[in-house]
Amino acid sequence: MSITCGEFFKNLSETSSVSFMVYEPETGVMTRYREGLSEAVPVPEALRPSLEDDDTIVGFFAKNSQRVVVYFLRAVIGGVKCVCVVRDGKSRKNLNDFFRAYAGMLSGSFRRPDSAGKSGGLTEDKDAEIAEARLRADALVSRLEEARKTLDMMRRSRDKLRILIDSVESPLYSVSPDYVIFQANKAASSFAGMEKITELIGKKCHKAFFGKDEPCPWCKQGEVRRTGESLVEEFAVERNGRTRNLSVYFFPVAEESGETVGWGGIIVDKTEAVEKEASITKVREQLKTFKKSKISDMNELETVKRDYADLSMNYTALLGRSEKMKKTLESLMAKDSTKEMLAWKTELQEYKNKLARSYDAIKNYQRNVENLQLKYSDLNKRTFFQMERLINVMNSKYGASEGDIGAAIKLLNRNMAELKNSGSFAAGEESPARSGADGGFKDS
Repeated sequence: MSITCGEFFKNLSETSSVSFMVYEPETGVMTRYREGLSEAVPVPEALRPSLEDDDTIVGFFAKNSQRVVVYFLRAVIGGVKCVCVVRDGKSRKNLNDFFRAYAGMLSGSFRRPDSAGKSGGLTEDKDAEIAEARLRADALVSRLEEARKTLDMMRRSRDKLRILIDSVESPLYSVSPDYVIFQANKAASSFAGMEKITELIGKKCHKAFFGKDEPCPWCKQGEVRRTGESLVEEFAVERNGRTRNLSVYFFPVAEESGETVGWGGIIVDKTEAVEKEASITKVREQLKTFKKSKISDMNELETVKRDYADLSMNYTALLGRSEKMKKTLESLMAKDSTKEMLAWKTELQEYKNKLARSYDAIKNYQRNVENLQLKYSDLNKRTFFQMERLINVMNSKYGASEGDIGAAIKLLNRNMAELKNSGSFAAGEESPARSGADGGFKDS
């Protein structure tokens, strides 16, 4: 008599301490077995894609912020296709216990009482079924060995990925829907003020990172879970007595099945960049103010020059009238016209007083002009030296023709003559670029 699928796994559970589930794809029924007892349970939606995929042997899932390894062992018992689901950890203890019990079942180490209550051995049909089951078991063991190698390779890859993640300078972490951190790198633990990553795992992110008892006001977890898209939030926060400018990149964290199990975050400290930008802006404003002040000084110099020219013209006119009056007075004195002479003398005195005041004003303006000329003399000198260097560069580096050099020299001589005529140099000051008798450059 052939044993049924349910009887097989019920007897297996009596010889094993492992709790496992069996799924029948044809009926969609899942049963939990433990210590000889069985009960129907709903099919977890997170496991359904792996249950339906015949190529899936092992899967990784998250439960209560912990990583869980689930093995899917496929067999045909009593003509019924079934999938055994065994949950395990890194040690694979549950998987080993399950296989020991499974091997014992196939080797005939158990006996099932018949319906009449008589004890009997296995029938020939049963021996054939066991032989077939052993072949399937060998194939399953081979697939599990491949899965073990794959798992080891994935573990090594995970270790390398961990090294890569820990080398990232920005805090990187993963959080469950209830804000519990279940993954983090070294930068995240340092950001939270903890030496080890294990100290950070299991903590609330808002409490560990920012000392808040409630979720942070800038947190975008709800929006990330609702839209399934990554978001960036920038904000300023006080940390260790200093304002820090931070950017947090929020992104969803999903399992292989596509189910979102939490969200991740990357914290980028932009404080230094913001401070440098503020310093650059301040320097730019200072440069603008400096330029405006220099332009104002230049305008002041031009105004003083114009006022000086006007006073010079007035002084010349007054001096001419004084000379004319002097000649008239001498003529009157020669004619011995006393009354007219006194009138002219009085008028002459008034002109002398005006001349004295004009002279004082001219002297004041002249001192101002001299001061301003001294102030910009150095600038003019540097300008002439730069002109001379320009000619030397044209002559030596670019191999300019004599005609080009002569034209450049004539142009520079005209510019220097205009600067001299405009009063750019103080009285008695010689041009710093003078090399010829005419005050300009000699043609070479």
